[in-house]
Amino acid sequence: MNRRDFLRTATGASAGAAAVSAVGTTAAADGRDAYSAVSSLQEEDDEENGEEENGAEENGEEANGAAENGDEATTETVIVGPDGNNVFDPDDLTIEPGTTVEFIWESDTHNIAVQSGPDEWEGHEPIEDTGFEHEHTFQEEGTYEYVCEPHVAAGMDATLTVTEDAGGAAAQGPTEVDPHAIGVPVQKHFIGMATFAAIFVTFVFTFYVLKYGESANTSYPNKKD
Repeated sequence: MNRRDFLRTATGASAGAAAVSAVGTTAAADGRDAYSAVSSLQEEDDEENGEEENGAEENGEEANGAAENGDEATTETVIVGPDGNNVFDPDDLTIEPGTTVEFIWESDTHNIAVQSGPDEWEGHEPIEDTGFEHEHTFQEEGTYEYVCEPHVAAGMDATLTVTEDAGGAAAQGPTEVDPHAIGVPVQKHFIGMATFAAIFVTFVFTFYVLKYGESANTSYPNKKD
């Protein structure tokens, strides 16, 4: 085996492995920088959303006044005859006690006739046209079934349920995903182990090639013809 050739080849291979390691380290650093950037943007968005929510709460308190026990008033909207269709949208609504529901007419010749439910709400039986609005704050728990009398035969009916359990699912909101949990993070010790393994395999492979892979025409000192 030619020791000079061995050292030359091994040195070149080691340099290549070191270059690969440097690239991997740079990639890991870039990944951490990208994650940090995403995290920073997410924190900024959370802060902005928090400020917007706080602003909305303050505006709501100013508009509605101080609610009982400091609770913030909630408003829902039901469209009466959207796009000229003989329907209520939504036709099945569940709310908490204390919620105000606004009924907005978007087409003509509709009314709200309560068929069953607690006595606190009587609907709005006069027939109204586009642009009319009716609102009511529901306090008593129960299920209200109501129809549009001119279009009851067309199936224009709806249900409104008032219950304390209405805010359970909405309060939880969507689950945020940590950007770092997406994909597989690159760890420093993985890169170090991979680099060591690459250098070790390179030396073994180089030794094998120079030891057993020399051709019959290769010259080396003290070779006998």
